Amino acid sequence: MVIVPDNIAAKLPVYHMSLAVQTEKETTPEDAVNLVNLLYETYSYEGIDTCNTKGSIRDTYLSVFTILAFSLYYVGLIFVCAAAAVLAVHQLSEAVKYQFRYEILSKLGVGNREGKKLVFQQQLLFFGVPLMIPVPLSIFLSRQLSYWMLMNEISDKTFLHSQGISLGLFGLVYLIYFVTSWRACSRLAFS
Repeated sequence: MVIVPDNIAAKLPVYHMSLAVQTEKETTPEDAVNLVNLLYETYSYEGIDTCNTKGSIRDTYLSVFTILAFSLYYVGLIFVCAAAAVLAVHQLSEAVKYQFRYEILSKLGVGNREGKKLVFQQQLLFFGVPLMIPVPLSIFLSRQLSYWMLMNEISDKTFLHSQGISLGLFGLVYLIYFVTSWRACSRLAFS
């Protein structure tokens, strides 16, 4: 690459051009479009292969991140549904398998209300323990990835809002499985 003064460069044919500009204010994706239009008008050169601004790159980067995040959360939701379904089926089969233990408890004087409370505590333990590591780890990793990938482009408020929505969605699905499993096991054990 050879850099020459403008008066000499104006006399030479353009084969390839690089332009680097530092602006006072942040650029937008529209600035890249305006820059390309300006280059076409000024040089009428159809061989412009790339023209980017920080704003257009950031916009593209955020779009890719949004698609990636949505895909990962979708896959995560599928895994949560699968894990919760496995837990629910396991608990239902255990309730049927050990129904005689629940009968012994009722013969020992444990009423329906106390029995359902015991089943609730058992379900809470089985459904709660698998959340102890993944939830804090997910929050930590997504926070680190947002710093690494987005370079602090989103505010903490926006991050916490999106994190809350995604955890709420996962929690809702998990809660539905938990409540369904608990009610079914309670009916099987203490009907």
